[in-house]
This record gives sequence, C-alpha cells and structure tokens, in this order.
Amino acid sequence: SPISLTTNPANTGFIPDADYRIGAHYRSQWSSVPVPFKTMSIYGDAQVFRDRFETGWIGLGGVILRDVAGSGNLTSTKIYGSAAYHQMLGNTGLLSAGFNVGVSNKHVDITRFTFDNQWNGKFFDVQAPSGENFAQTNISYLDVQLGLNYAWFPTDNIYLHAGLSAQHLNKPRETFFNSSPTYNNRLSPRYIAFADA
Repeated sequence: SPISLTTNPANTGFIPDADYRIGAHYRSQWSSVPVPFKTMSIYGDAQVFRDRFETGWIGLGGVILRDVAGSGNLTSTKIYGSAAYHQMLGNTGLLSAGFNVGVSNKHVDITRFTFDNQWNGKFFDVQAPSGENFAQTNISYLDVQLGLNYAWFPTDNIYLHAGLSAQHLNKPRETFFNSSPTYNNRLSPRYIAFADA
C-alpha cells in the first residue's frame, strides 16, 4: 500500500510473494457535513536487478497522494520516488535500507472562507478585509525520508520483522503565513519504529 512506502522507504521492493505491486485508493468521507474530505493515491514498486546481486536486490517505487478537504478546498499533493537495497543475511535474515525524496504542494482557496473581521453584525461581507496575514495560498517543498528494516525467519513458523524510519529529515518549511522569528513553521523530523511477528 502507499502507507508502507511512505511510512518506511525500506519497504520499497520488499514484496515476499511477487516481483512488483501496483495499486490505487480513493476515499470520500464527511460528504454530508461542510468539510468533505477526499483522498486519492496511486502507488507502485518493484524488485529490480535481482540477477546482478547474488543474495540481494534493489527496490524502486513511487507514490502519488492527493487530499482535498474543507470548504476552502485545502489541497495537498505529494509525489515521492523511493529506492531501497535488500540484502539476505544467510538463509534466515534480510536487512533493508531505503530512502525516498518527494515534492509536496499545498494550496487553499481563501476566497471561499469567511472570517470574523468580515462579520458586520448582520451578515458576512466577503468584500471586507479578512484581517488574516496570508503571505501566499500555494506552497511547495522538498521532503526527504530514510528507513531501515530487519526480517528474521529461522523456521517456517517463526517470522519477526522490525523497522525504523525518519521523516522530514530536511525540516521543510510549511506555512501559508509569514514566519515569525520565534516560530519558523518547519516540519520537525518524525521517527517511526515498528515490530511485528
């Protein structure tokens, strides 16, 4: 799924039962309330160069994610490309390391909003100044992630899998407003660890 590729890029090309996977998702929720939310994604990854490495392979993949939400149609589009290397450790282990690099774009239609400064006591006057300090309504930034996985399968009945990933390593700036000196509107690195059996 696109989540496995964006949560940990070391999952790219980690497909135990196939050489590749592709898919698409669409979800519409809250359409009966004033903040509808639509999510769409297309993803794919594959194992490549299996004949070049005796006990390893490379995974290549990509994801396109798009969300549209609320009355201002806050739209988020993310396009990620990812690569990983998978190395067998004997016959019972697999170590995987990967990265992804993506471009994220967000935009909002502020003309569809009403603000408290536009209330004149009887109705909202959308021609009145909003009082909001929007510097822009469309932003784009580069995003970088790294990941590491380890799988251990000593018998047919035992399978352990653990991983660690780090997102937003380049601390991209994400805001529609002018940054203040005390708050720079950067996404902090996010770390995700998991284990399953």
